[in-house]
Amino acid sequence: MIIFALTMRQERTAIEIKYLQAIGISIARLRHKNGLTQVELGKLIHSNQATIWRYESGATMPDILMLRKIAIAMNIPIQTIFDGVDELLRNDIYEL
Repeated sequence: MIIFALTMRQERTAIEIKYLQAIGISIARLRHKNGLTQVELGKLIHSNQATIWRYESGATMPDILMLRKIAIAMNIPIQTIFDGVDELLRNDIYEL
């Protein structure tokens, strides 16, 4: 599973970097669509703004449990996050 692989190593390939960026952009777009700030989303998932920033910037990959918390906080199926990733990768978009 790519999520597990991304969390186990420090060196990243170009495709892994693109995937991290796409996950972050997908989360950021959904957060904006739900009218939430990074601070508000952080509070909803019992985390903080810095963690949300790291996810959205592609610096860190949220694990599957954190992705579930993010989806629940935004009242969306977790698949919606991955659908956004697929769209971004398919269209080669890596910026918000």
